[in-house]
Amino acid sequence: METAEGQTRHRQSLERAAIEHDIMQARRGLTYGFIVVCLCLGLSAAFVFTGHDQAGIAVVVTTLGTVAGTFIFGTQRRQAERRDKRRMRSDEAPRSARETD
Repeated sequence: METAEGQTRHRQSLERAAIEHDIMQARRGLTYGFIVVCLCLGLSAAFVFTGHDQAGIAVVVTTLGTVAGTFIFGTQRRQAERRDKRRMRSDEAPRSARETD
């Protein structure tokens, strides 16, 4: 019984570490993304103030398009992962019921 409890604690600690790592990576990505967007908007403002309106507009449009595309891609990926997990859970339930019979 102690072995099973030890294995459970070990598995839970591994899962906790993986989740904490994912959270850390997400925060780092948000921080870097914020810095890049601020730099691009600053560059765009510099272009506009120096008389290069088209370049400034191009930088703003490209930056906003990239941010929006990344958001959409991430949202779709998370939805697909959740769908796959639900599908896996629904596939596992009938099997475990059959195994007990």
